[in-house]
Amino acid sequence: AFMSHSSRLQEFQAERILFLIDIDAEANLRDFVRMSGNTEQPTRLDMVKQALCNFVCAKKLFSSQHEFALGTLSDRVEMRQGYSSDISTFLSALNEVKAIESFPSFDFSSVFKTRRAQGSYVYRTIFIYFRSTVDPTYSTPPAVQVRFEPFLFT
Repeated sequence: AFMSHSSRLQEFQAERILFLIDIDAEANLRDFVRMSGNTEQPTRLDMVKQALCNFVCAKKLFSSQHEFALGTLSDRVEMRQGYSSDISTFLSALNEVKAIESFPSFDFSSVFKTRRAQGSYVYRTIFIYFRSTVDPTYSTPPAVQVRFEPFLFT
């Protein structure tokens, strides 16, 4: 049966999406060229910020109940902005993210400590990692983490 556009939009379940963005100095590399005549090349981080802005705004069109949070990756996860449905709050926190130094390691186990499932939300974590020469390490073996935090892998 045919459904109206507005009734289809109401079918989306509210999501809580956590973006984890690497702030290693590699985020400042300029691999892209702007086509608009602007001579300044954007950094990897600039491109990610623009993509996240577009993504968050598009997600809010599907459901005003979606919530977004922001964390950064140095040698571990650091939360910058808790879950909020206010796009302006999220984008303001995103705009403040800067990559200023190199980190020789990243403890992936810290990702498991960032959230706990609550309510009827669908939880998603989007991990953006720039370091081409640093593999994440695990202070707690991944198999143990998955056993205690299985909702991260559903």
